[in-house]
Amino acid sequence: MIISVLNNKGGTGKTTTAVNIAAGLSMEDKKVLLIDLDPQGNATTGIGFEKATLASTVYNLLSQTKKADETILSTKFQNLFLLPSNLDLASAEVELSSTPGREYILREALAPIKDQFNTIIIDCPPNIGLLTLNALVTSDLVLIPVQCEFFPMEGLPTLIKVMDLVKSRLRASFDFRRTDNVRWQNSTLAKSPIPSLEQLRAASSEDRDSTVRQNGRGPKQGTSGNSLSSKEPCI
Repeated sequence: MIISVLNNKGGTGKTTTAVNIAAGLSMEDKKVLLIDLDPQGNATTGIGFEKATLASTVYNLLSQTKKADETILSTKFQNLFLLPSNLDLASAEVELSSTPGREYILREALAPIKDQFNTIIIDCPPNIGLLTLNALVTSDLVLIPVQCEFFPMEGLPTLIKVMDLVKSRLRASFDFRRTDNVRWQNSTLAKSPIPSLEQLRAASSEDRDSTVRQNGRGPKQGTSGNSLSSKEPCI
């Protein structure tokens, strides 16, 4: 199964979600490939790699100068592998914009190796550009981490409409009806109203979601190159 983690709003926990799902599945003896499709390369850093020293990245895969098996790295987590990213990827959207079938490049590049893994997790950039379209077309399932705040809530219906268009116009067959992850913080210090969980559920057609309590270790864990799964439970 190929799972994309995306939201066109930044700071909603996409990378934290992607890294920890990948690490958690690998700890269950599943062979997992984590693909960092964000030019910021935060998933790459979060797994413990230095972006500046990478010999090849997902950019080389998309530009067709390297094959998937030449760019995939082993990690310190057993059963977890990484297709890394860095700022080189920022030029991919411009370079690939005139390429025929540009929305299907990632899917075609992964075809030779995808059966080697139980699960492939794609950490998407915080926008709906060509990289994200490639991820959507490649995916079987989409996860949308959302914070109970005004701006993430405001963009959620638009994001779902875009995904519907991708499914109809690009012949994609991913499922996103059961995949909302809700991150929220119950704070008495909030001075402006934020959407309730009920409002969030009403804004989405998903028939199941999950609530993740805000935890201070989550934002800090990436700096150590460890996952939350490798530490004591945070909930």
